[in-house]
Amino acid sequence: MLSSPRYILASSYGEQQKAIKNDVEIAGFRSAFLRDGAAMVRFYAWLDEKMAKKEPVSEWGASQKLTEYKRMNPEFVGLAYENISATGPNSAMSHYTPTRTGALLLDFHSPFLMDSGGQYFDGTCDTTRTVHFGSPSSEMCDAYTKVLKGHVSRHVSSILLSF
Repeated sequence: MLSSPRYILASSYGEQQKAIKNDVEIAGFRSAFLRDGAAMVRFYAWLDEKMAKKEPVSEWGASQKLTEYKRMNPEFVGLAYENISATGPNSAMSHYTPTRTGALLLDFHSPFLMDSGGQYFDGTCDTTRTVHFGSPSSEMCDAYTKVLKGHVSRHVSSILLSF
């Protein structure tokens, strides 16, 4: 809820009710996340192998490979949104989507971010992971920690506001 001396902006009753999930919806989300998580594990195993062999992988190629792994599941309906597969300066851009021709290659000096959503018959997933294939600098570690603290603080605040 946002407020000022002149107004209060609160969520609608309908939005509040949609946020309450029943047991069937919760079980569906869990199943969907397990399936999506399996695709993510396969993807990162593939990516680790490519990077260990120093084979070139672009942001676009990584995005396509993850989608390929998700499509292997018969319960997969489609992407919830285009994969955000980004490295280096692109990983700081909101909602960045790589293209085949303009994508950067993943390397051992820059972080790699994958934000991917999957839609399954029983639930929708959203998973974001940031990895580094080399040794991140202390500046990178500090920036990552500050972002993490901001996310944790935001989520703790919204949990406290909901009580």
